[in-house]
Amino acid sequence: ILNRVQGREEIASTFIGFSFISLMNYFWTLAPFQNREMLYPIGGQGLRPKISLGNYFNNILDNLWVIKMGGIEIPLGLIAFFALICVFLYFYFRTRIGRAILAVGENEAFSKLSGINIAQIRLNAIIISTVIAGFGICVYAQSYGFIQLYDEPLSMAFPAISAILIGGSTGKRTFVFQAILGTYLLQSIYLLTVPIANDILIPELTEILRTFITYGIILYALLIREKRRSGY
Repeated sequence: ILNRVQGREEIASTFIGFSFISLMNYFWTLAPFQNREMLYPIGGQGLRPKISLGNYFNNILDNLWVIKMGGIEIPLGLIAFFALICVFLYFYFRTRIGRAILAVGENEAFSKLSGINIAQIRLNAIIISTVIAGFGICVYAQSYGFIQLYDEPLSMAFPAISAILIGGSTGKRTFVFQAILGTYLLQSIYLLTVPIANDILIPELTEILRTFITYGIILYALLIREKRRSGY
């Protein structure tokens, strides 16, 4: 499918992933899990929507090598893990496969003329990005102390897309600094707008405002990119 939607892989892959959520909902409900900490407590079938990680890897990185400076705690373990992922990406994109991925992202037609197997490189890029996203979900879960199932993946993809777009990603090539900057800017927008919305608007509308900001950033980025493609 992704080979047929060249140039729009990020949006297509997002909604392809969303299409599997309903299938996974059946799996979480019908699969024969036996751990009582994961199942509904009284006679229910299937896994709970929210499962605590208190007895597993809860805050394993957040509590690793913590430095306290006044009232601030700096989790060096979490920062070191993030830095390790960044170093891995730095060296990965300097390998033969990594450079081929960058070349395909910059100019697919020229890469094809250079003898690069576009389909294979696209597959490698999807695999590495999915693996890194899986690590990200695990880090997210250990920080919050629980994992969420069923429809919760619907709330994860678009904030990440918004963050990377607001950080300056062009869709062809993105740097780690842009991801960090975009995350900081998006969270700053949330922190500044939600308290104001609580004071001015009905408190229940703050989540709607958060969703509006997230989707608005994505829509603006897509419109700008289409405008550049069309030359207007």
